[in-house]
Amino acid sequence: MTIDLHDVLHLYPSPSGMVPALRGLNFSVAAGEICIVRGPNGSGKSTLVEILAGALKPSAGKVTVSGTIRLVRQHGNILHELTVAEYLNLSGQNSQAILAEWDLTGLAQIRMSELSRGTSQLISVAAVLTSRPHILLADEPAASLSTAESDILYQRVTEYCRENKITLVLVTHDFAAEKFADRIVRLSDGRISEQWLPGESERSIIDRHGWMKLSRNAGLQLPGLTRIADNGDDLRLTELTRADTTAELNNRQDPSDVVVVKAHDLVSGFGGIPALRECTLSIRENSLTAITGLAGSGKTTLLKTLSGQMPVISGTLDVTGSMTLFIDHVGEHLSVREAGALEEFVESLGLENFADRAMNKLSGGQRQKSLVALALSSTSDILLIDDPTNSLDEENRELVCDVLLNQANRTIVVSTSDQMLIECCHDVVELSTKPERVNLVMHSFAYEKYE
Repeated sequence: MTIDLHDVLHLYPSPSGMVPALRGLNFSVAAGEICIVRGPNGSGKSTLVEILAGALKPSAGKVTVSGTIRLVRQHGNILHELTVAEYLNLSGQNSQAILAEWDLTGLAQIRMSELSRGTSQLISVAAVLTSRPHILLADEPAASLSTAESDILYQRVTEYCRENKITLVLVTHDFAAEKFADRIVRLSDGRISEQWLPGESERSIIDRHGWMKLSRNAGLQLPGLTRIADNGDDLRLTELTRADTTAELNNRQDPSDVVVVKAHDLVSGFGGIPALRECTLSIRENSLTAITGLAGSGKTTLLKTLSGQMPVISGTLDVTGSMTLFIDHVGEHLSVREAGALEEFVESLGLENFADRAMNKLSGGQRQKSLVALALSSTSDILLIDDPTNSLDEENRELVCDVLLNQANRTIVVSTSDQMLIECCHDVVELSTKPERVNLVMHSFAYEKYE
């Protein structure tokens, strides 16, 4: 085995005592295997990756890892002061060849700090792969990419790893990645609860104490009671009941016809260099609006321009009311309550058990929900939120969508590639990147409550 964990326990300190992230985890990956790790937010996925990378020391248990390791984090792999070419040259390979292979030609002299999250992820993955490690750890490498871009990324990464006999541990919430794997495992409460092969049904694991985690996909009412029937040749669980999946009605009011943000032929960028070109849009009062598009199309740039963080070079921008952009976590040494989140949003986003823990000690999904809670606690008339669901599992994405939809008398603009969130929005602004890097904007009002 290239990777072998035996009875690994990891505890995090919190104001209320030590919190277990991994609870006696046993996990092995064979040399050259492509293993996808799934699980709900807070299940221990990122903790597992950080322990394998040597960034965290387990509280107990044995960890054996053989070979050189490279890690791709969702955020944090980037040296922001370097240009793209300088960053890629650190791998010892020809940066122009890498950019051509990944369809990113033309970005060589742009600074990493000026790239979108999605483009940064692509370049980070490309740089790590060219170093040819024995083991590649990837924590949500496609979180800020569209569905089509994610599929291409998974295919390129897995093909490269197979060709070069690289062991890959890929942590993701994306079901689309599973078809590229050799094996899929699910973590739940710091243990492996299920594992299966692509195309197979999930297999629940029963530990030596007789405990079994049942898949959330089964739609069961959990916790519940069951009877075990011994028929001689097999054991059968009976009397399990289905959960009530009736969706709550959306209470959000319809947008008004009043336009609170209007841009015409907007061009913006630093140093007189356009990053966003010829952008025309309008945002209605009390609407939930999605800014979407491929990596590098200018989603985050547009939010920064609307909020005044990116200077306008030409064109017009009119904003009625106060506006605040929520893009990065600030004060992560504080808890979400200490940072100013209202109890209403702490509770509605399911953060009660984590609200007094420093945000830098939370899982990626818990931090993301904390950012949404802080945004909704703002008194600004217009809220701009960058990628509010990109670290969340399906259940929590649905929760955040519901919370955003039910904010009456609020104008909310989100940048996102998440199709679930896009389908929830009243209006959609799609940015399309052409070779000349012109952003074309389309408006859609085909809002329907997602199923």
